[in-house]
Amino acid sequence: MIGKTLGGRFTVRSVLGRGGMGVVYEAKDEESGKLVALKVLNDVNPRTAERFRQEALAASSIASRHIVKAYGFEATEEATFFVMELVRGETLAKIFDREKPLAIDRAVGLVDQVLAALADAHRAGVVHRDVKPSNVLVTVDDAGNEKVKLTDFGVAKLLAHDGVRTTTGTILGTTAYLAPEQILGTAIDPRADLHAVGIILWQLLAGRRPFIGHASDIAVAIVRDPPPALTDFRPEVPRALVDAIMRALAKAPDDRFASAEAMRAAIGPWRPRRSIAPESVRPAQPRKRTRTFVRALFVTLALGALVMFGIVLAALVRPAKVVAIEPAVVDASEARVEAPPSATLVEASPPLPSAEAQAKHAARPRADRKTCHCRVHRSGGVVVDLCEEQLPPRCRCETEDSAPLCPVLWRFGDLRPEVGCPTITKPGVHNDVCSGFTRDGVKKSGWLKCEVCYAPERHRPWTKGKHGDECRGLFGSATIETGVMECD
Repeated sequence: MIGKTLGGRFTVRSVLGRGGMGVVYEAKDEESGKLVALKVLNDVNPRTAERFRQEALAASSIASRHIVKAYGFEATEEATFFVMELVRGETLAKIFDREKPLAIDRAVGLVDQVLAALADAHRAGVVHRDVKPSNVLVTVDDAGNEKVKLTDFGVAKLLAHDGVRTTTGTILGTTAYLAPEQILGTAIDPRADLHAVGIILWQLLAGRRPFIGHASDIAVAIVRDPPPALTDFRPEVPRALVDAIMRALAKAPDDRFASAEAMRAAIGPWRPRRSIAPESVRPAQPRKRTRTFVRALFVTLALGALVMFGIVLAALVRPAKVVAIEPAVVDASEARVEAPPSATLVEASPPLPSAEAQAKHAARPRADRKTCHCRVHRSGGVVVDLCEEQLPPRCRCETEDSAPLCPVLWRFGDLRPEVGCPTITKPGVHNDVCSGFTRDGVKKSGWLKCEVCYAPERHRPWTKGKHGDECRGLFGSATIETGVMECD
């Protein structure tokens, strides 16, 4: 097949992978000059050809940046194939085999993107039915961000397309990731895909699938047995995240999340702001050339001259008065609000300790200045730090793409974009609806993202108590536990 031209325009260059129904090749579109992927059917018979056509129809009906695009379907004398977007990366299955188990925030970040793909598919009336790590492609951009694309809609069900509807009683998909209703051959809906996502997230965190063994044993266990306790394999996984995974793995569809968006909201607290790949899998950066170095040196010298000019100018001109502005209440129907051109936003700093308190602290003997932590010792030598109960949640208003929304307009006079907008610290509940302004001054709605000591490095040390005393504190998002004070 290598070197052949299919459909009069696609020249096959190399093999990218092999699946159950066909082989995926890299090819060049001679008309546009672009590189594409061709999925060529292996065995041309009416049943497989219909399923192959179904995959092309399902993929092409969905508009999503998290799903591999399908450009067209052709059946010629040479081959039956469809043309897809060329994605250079590796499957989540390969990443898991090499790096298992994955860090909590990384696993949630990858699965969150899978759920975003499924949300788009379900809105288009498509149930994937074969969601598994080998059908999840992961690419890494130049900044080290991991991007997910869902592929292989070969057994997808088009809810609104009678011509390719699968007969009830037919089992399609990979056993280890099937929902109970798929194994039993009963009617399915998008919640079957959410069950598969629950298994994937459980697997990424635990380092193995919840049910293992022969295919028949796995099928029986999925229908009959509850999954093992995830914390037996990964004690540090927060209780609320475990509960979300167990809800996705419920035997009855009605007990699962109602939609992919609902599951995304449930695991959202553990989603990283950016899905960063480890250094070992980031793309190699190109070597700097001499011309680039010279250009950078010239730019540096020019900036230095501008800074010196600014210093001299600032010494000659009287500084402008800084005006503090309270956040304005704006009607939600307004699309854009203009700000006073000369005003500057100043965010209030937290009050410092009194002079008396600082002097008293300085007078204490050094041996008495102990750093204490409220800790819980769990099985396997795992030590968990608890947060002070009185620590309030720190909330930000963000869009679906994690872009910050400011409580006031971003640009007020000299406020630079890189400074960022003030954090919304008013009381709120994680994932509550909120509203704010984008950098361009457009008012949008979003969701509150609240942090309540989700990670050990964010835990604030305790400053009172004695070594060995019993203490109570927060673990995860809101779970209060009892621990023991340990002071350095």
